[in-house]
Amino acid sequence: MKPKTKTFANLIIALALLAAGPARAGTGELRLTVEEAVKRALTHNLGLQQQKLAPALSEAAEQVARATFEPALFTEADLGRSPGQVSSQRAGLDPTSTTSVGGEVGVRKSFSTGTSVELGLSSQALLGGGGLDPAYQSGVTLSVRQALLNGVSRSANEVAITTARLARKEAQQKLNQQAEEVLARTLEAYFDLHRALAQDAIQALAIRTSETTLKDTLTLIAAGKVAGSEEISVRYTLQTQRRAKLQTEQAVAEARDRLARLIGLVAPSSLATPTIVTVETTPSLPGAAELERLRAAALKGRGDYLAAQSAIEAQQARVNASKHKLLPKLDLVGSLFASGLSGTSSSDSAVDPGYWSSYKMDRLGWSVGLVFELPLGNDRAKGELKSAELELRRARLAAEQVQQTIAEELNRAWRAVQLARDQLALTEAAEQVVQSKLRSEEERYKAGKTTAHILAAVQAEAIQERLGRAQASADLHKALVNLHATAGDLLDRLHLAV
Repeated sequence: MKPKTKTFANLIIALALLAAGPARAGTGELRLTVEEAVKRALTHNLGLQQQKLAPALSEAAEQVARATFEPALFTEADLGRSPGQVSSQRAGLDPTSTTSVGGEVGVRKSFSTGTSVELGLSSQALLGGGGLDPAYQSGVTLSVRQALLNGVSRSANEVAITTARLARKEAQQKLNQQAEEVLARTLEAYFDLHRALAQDAIQALAIRTSETTLKDTLTLIAAGKVAGSEEISVRYTLQTQRRAKLQTEQAVAEARDRLARLIGLVAPSSLATPTIVTVETTPSLPGAAELERLRAAALKGRGDYLAAQSAIEAQQARVNASKHKLLPKLDLVGSLFASGLSGTSSSDSAVDPGYWSSYKMDRLGWSVGLVFELPLGNDRAKGELKSAELELRRARLAAEQVQQTIAEELNRAWRAVQLARDQLALTEAAEQVVQSKLRSEEERYKAGKTTAHILAAVQAEAIQERLGRAQASADLHKALVNLHATAGDLLDRLHLAV
């Protein structure tokens, strides 16, 4: 049988009514709604702020990976002396030794398609006895290299970028998961404080009730309706309630301190505990939905499962790239170049003019060829493939383990909601019974038909049931929060973002 669903607001009406008394903030008290608490937590929680750096770090890694395909500017300069060469006009004579100075500047660019392009501009001039000769040779070269086997796969060449992108995606998903956990802890802390304030107010009411009973007892003793020894029982009950009040006050202080630090209300090193007072405003969350719907929501929105899926994608990309590296390298290489002589050799140059007739090369040329490379054994690529396949298997097992954890946590959270709802209903019924019993005993005591000890016992039962109802209400609200946190949909349902 499917349980009926209720809105989260309806489920916390009892707790809101109990907290109505403490919610009247006085001087120095901070009235805090649950929406304000969770928004502050998402902004100021220290653990969440630390986790927010992970996507930024992964984005920087992706930027580094993309830099592989950025163009590069290169340049070089050289100075050298040649033993000389014989020109056609000086055949049979001594060669002419020359000293040359030159340089080159160009741009090199690689593409993920396995293509690399290089464009260079070079120039060279001769040094003679009179200095630099005004004539110089210049050239332009365009070279292209295209991988045909190993290196032609775009996905394999971009594996570092893909891995970095998926790492950033995984970091964002883990951030969302931690935000869900912080949000759940904040809601639980808020409801704990709500419950502690309600129980403290109930304990204060118990003290006032005991004080009234003491006054009534003294009046009855004076009228001779009860024995004087009854005063001792009543005073003992009053002291017991006052001691219990110390414990509820401590519980309030601890709940305030925990909530304040979760939402960053105090400095990390501060020992101060703000006087936080909860108010009736609460988020509207649906009650426990069907388990299968919650499981589907968890597989769609839980950060740890989505991060596991991203890890599988990253490992699959590594496997594909490793398989591609098993192929031999076969590259097509081609170039186009043009060169020529500019300027005119000076008449007083130490370089024989005949030299330029052999040095001058006004021409346009091209070349094309194939480069083949086959690693012997290729153990490195085989080892990388084996490692990548094992990592992929581990990533898939990790995703299955997350699925198993989700199913287990959902079942446990679902049962906790059902138990908390039943306990709240039974506690409310028990409280009605004990209240009726208390009214009867109070009437009997005023008529002198019972003892103060019996009345005190019934009053203690009534107080415990009231305290139990506040605890049961808080437990139900916390159980619902935990259920939706397990399903990974708290941020969506509260329309919040990290």
